[in-house]
Amino acid sequence: MLKLWTLLLLMIGPTVYGNTIGSDHQNFNFGNSFVDYFTVHSAKTLGKNQFSLGLGANHGVNTLPYFGHNQDSVDIDREYNDGITTVDLNLAVGILENLDLSLALPYIVHQELTETYEFHGEFDRLGNTEIRGGIKYQFLKYESFSLALVGTLNYNRVNNNPYTGDEDWPAYSAELVGEYNYGNLNIATNFGYRWRRSGETIEIVDETPIEPFSNQWLFSTAVEYKLPETKIGILGEIYGNYTNEDISLVSPRNASALETVAGLRYHAKKNLIFQAGLGAEMRHSVSSADRRYFAGVLWRSELPKRKKAKEEPLPEPVKEYRAPVVIELEDIQFAFDSSAINYKTEKAKLDQLKSIVSQYEGIDKIVVEGHACKIGSDAYNMGLSERRADTVLDWLVDGIQVPREKVIPVGYGERNPVVSNETREGRVRNRRVRFEVFYK
Repeated sequence: MLKLWTLLLLMIGPTVYGNTIGSDHQNFNFGNSFVDYFTVHSAKTLGKNQFSLGLGANHGVNTLPYFGHNQDSVDIDREYNDGITTVDLNLAVGILENLDLSLALPYIVHQELTETYEFHGEFDRLGNTEIRGGIKYQFLKYESFSLALVGTLNYNRVNNNPYTGDEDWPAYSAELVGEYNYGNLNIATNFGYRWRRSGETIEIVDETPIEPFSNQWLFSTAVEYKLPETKIGILGEIYGNYTNEDISLVSPRNASALETVAGLRYHAKKNLIFQAGLGAEMRHSVSSADRRYFAGVLWRSELPKRKKAKEEPLPEPVKEYRAPVVIELEDIQFAFDSSAINYKTEKAKLDQLKSIVSQYEGIDKIVVEGHACKIGSDAYNMGLSERRADTVLDWLVDGIQVPREKVIPVGYGERNPVVSNETREGRVRNRRVRFEVFYK
């Protein structure tokens, strides 16, 4: 673990210098962990001893501020004036089943400006702009609805930063996160407040003073729909902030921001996601982009376990061994050619499984068997049964907090029918997921 933190410190890199732009150079910030959306926090957590890494690139067009006359400034034109490319590195670790810590390191890697005589802001040097630490605590989980609190602390690394003044710790925030999951549809909403510890005003030149940011209200919403029988999700977001104080009287940009993004997510594996999309400003605000393009990858894994020191084996006492207790439950039924759980019709069975898991202690493992009827090819039915098992696995882990390493999903395709597939009623019964709960 010490080697990991040493590597991160080396990756932080040089401090950025700016003139009339600071660490708030963009309103788009990638989500902290594998379970979050593009930018919006999820109420889910990674789980104990889980960690995720995220790497994303973002290019914003026309994000720099210009300081001409409001009616004539190139800042209000849609022609290409400037482009900034950033790369974000995000790390998150599950400390408890419902508690995550995160670290975000954004970098400016490219800056391009067209020739203009109008006074404007730009970065004097590329590099790391801030260190952003976060904490997420999920305090409520009830069936498909969950709530969490997210706290964030920003350390500014941009020298000569007028947006923060001469304060290195310019902001800290708290947000309430609500999330609802219904089948293939996920909806999350964030609402919070950012406190600004602004220092003394920095005047780059006498004619263009910029007042440091004041406190802000934060709000965002994300909607994701996972296309049935695919690994693709369609995701849209709206995010912004509100402040009642302006930062400059000579810039056409507003202090309050509002942007929207949309894109696709490809769940290549259980622990690997590729994502890409585009966005645009809905309000011409500080550091908003006329056009935005982004792409990224998310990866999740388990923290390596410490190796225990070898000890001399002690003689084992004579004791009676017995096989694990096995509890078989009624199958969860699925619609034809679907891996989505119908929570209305299957609620009683899910409640039964939840009650048994919480009633007994010493859970060893849960084997989740996915099955399909014989309609379709062998290969397709095998994949369909595996996706059904994965759906129930996600419900066990996210819904009732069963440790992921204790759940074993298995797909059998059409191999083990409980009744004949020759009738419609028989095929309905064979489209199922079977549970075996083992206790020590």
